Amino acid sequence: MYLIRIKKLQTIETLKKREYHIGMLDSKKIKARFGRNLRELRLQKNLTQEQLADEIKMQPQSIGQIEIGRAFISSEKLADLCNFFKLDPSIFFNNHINSLSEKDINYISEIKRLLPLLSSNKLKEIYEIVLVVKNND
Repeated sequence: MYLIRIKKLQTIETLKKREYHIGMLDSKKIKARFGRNLRELRLQKNLTQEQLADEIKMQPQSIGQIEIGRAFISSEKLADLCNFFKLDPSIFFNNHINSLSEKDINYISEIKRLLPLLSSNKLKEIYEIVLVVKNND
């Protein structure tokens, strides 16, 4: 059992007893969340809508419509965005995006590279540690 001290000490059992509720989502909320996250990522890279559109071969107006939640993109364009930002597709659907530095992105990539090399027991231990750290942040 891992115990980590950040703000207050909690055990894995305490965290597992918590209930997490996700509000009901609909298409409109998904498009709005995706658009907000796309805008945040674009601004983190100091790009205009036109510059991002050029990078992924889209019309600038389409980027604007996506960012305000009026339009959505194809899986092909989602793949282009993921490759451009070097991010997993799930990031675009998170409630909020933490500002990720290049160093953070490199850490994430290296962790993803190493995880498949670990045993199931080690993966479970890492998962439990991450839960504790996340819930104490």
